[in-house]
Amino acid sequence: MAVTMTDRERFPDYFVERNIDRRQCHRVVPMKVLVIGMLRTGTLSYPDAKVIVIQRDPEQWFDSCYRTVIRFASLPQLKVLYFLDRWLVMRFAPLMDCLFTSLFGPAEKDPVKMRANWIRGYLDAYDEVRRIVPPEQRLEFNLNQGWEPICKFLGHEVPNKPFPHVNDSASFDAGIKVLIKRMWIRAAKQNLPFILGTVAVAMGWWMYG
Repeated sequence: MAVTMTDRERFPDYFVERNIDRRQCHRVVPMKVLVIGMLRTGTLSYPDAKVIVIQRDPEQWFDSCYRTVIRFASLPQLKVLYFLDRWLVMRFAPLMDCLFTSLFGPAEKDPVKMRANWIRGYLDAYDEVRRIVPPEQRLEFNLNQGWEPICKFLGHEVPNKPFPHVNDSASFDAGIKVLIKRMWIRAAKQNLPFILGTVAVAMGWWMYG
């Protein structure tokens, strides 16, 4: 019998209400392994860590990004929420623009040029990881290879369970629906006094004006 999970259980990150200041946080467990996709993180901060570089076909990677990340960033709803949700979306949208520009150059509406810019940025990022990380600390890994290469690289036994497959396009779309819903709820709460005030004024004008 299939177990039905709630939105909070499937996407717990979207229900975090606290704003954690990571500048005040300190790692208490040494960073041993970095799994590098696009984007790379921490490569220079943890020079002794082993690095797993996830291999993907650049063309397929861009197609996946276009169906998910790029499409999400261009949703008309975000333009409305940008003005309504000052706590998250007003900060989130410029951050995405800055991130995309730093990696892939200025925004490009032409789909052919956009594809070329994103793939070039993808390949450049991977070349930088290979330049920084010594071969003996790096595993070039394709997700279709399963557990064995990773376990051998890390010196662990192969687990007796299927290799996980998450964050595909379907799960991304489901997560985005939950995230947009959460954004609208938060925006409604933030703007409730203004909404109620406007309704009260309108009703007063209608009844007594």
